Amino acid sequence: MKNANNTVRIASAAIKTSRDAVRYANDEISGTEFAKRTAKTAASTAASAGGAWAGAAIGTAICPGIGTAAGAVVGGLVSGLGLSSLFG
Repeated sequence: MKNANNTVRIASAAIKTSRDAVRYANDEISGTEFAKRTAKTAASTAASAGGAWAGAAIGTAICPGIGTAAGAVVGGLVSGLGLSSLFG
């Protein structure tokens, strides 16, 4: 499950970044805006992975199996969304 989640996170970040790269290439956004968006995507992806790991550890301590899965999902969502809200 861990490798599948990482693959999904990486694919999602690649899609977001490629969309912004197209917008940059079409002069719809500046180089500075492209850099900001790419940094935000990278930070959000890393935070979500870290949150999922921490959530899985907490969930495992409470209820191995289902707690691991639930903790990973909740931890990943909360940390990823929390960081995204900080960036605005």
